[in-house]
Amino acid sequence: MCVILSHGEGGMVFGTDSLIKIKELLAPFKGDHCRSLTGKPKIFFIEAGCGIIRIDSGDSFIIKDSGVEVPYEKTQIIPTEADFLIATSAGPGYFPWRNSDTGSWFVQVLCEVFQKYGTRLDLMSMMTKLNKRVAYDFESKTSQENMNRKKQMPCIVSMLTKNVYFRPKSR
Repeated sequence: MCVILSHGEGGMVFGTDSLIKIKELLAPFKGDHCRSLTGKPKIFFIEAGCGIIRIDSGDSFIIKDSGVEVPYEKTQIIPTEADFLIATSAGPGYFPWRNSDTGSWFVQVLCEVFQKYGTRLDLMSMMTKLNKRVAYDFESKTSQENMNRKKQMPCIVSMLTKNVYFRPKSR
């Protein structure tokens, strides 16, 4: 799981020294670059409101839990983009709001949802609760009249192939 808190534009986020494309940040985690993460969930929360596009050519090997590669003929091909969840604070091209005292609406609700439901619900159910809370329970209040009562809709892109739960290990 990775959380990126920054400013962004056009599919990029600001780093300490320059802009970087989100697809470049995700690339090292994809099946064609990191075989040990193939079949495992890769979750990114991005407070910057950017979009991601890429054509997928697939991955020709699957790594089993034992760490041994299985020849192509004996495996099912898994897309390199499989098992990613990318949640951005706002849809592409939209402004992500924040409260000057309490911070980002998206991050506030993300934390609340994980604290309340993190060990009971699957990830997609939690993301639906996050979307509803941010969409319905928040609106902008500024000193500029034309910027008041504005809304925000987080964007959840799921390429997960199974339900993801965060259950504590039993002792």
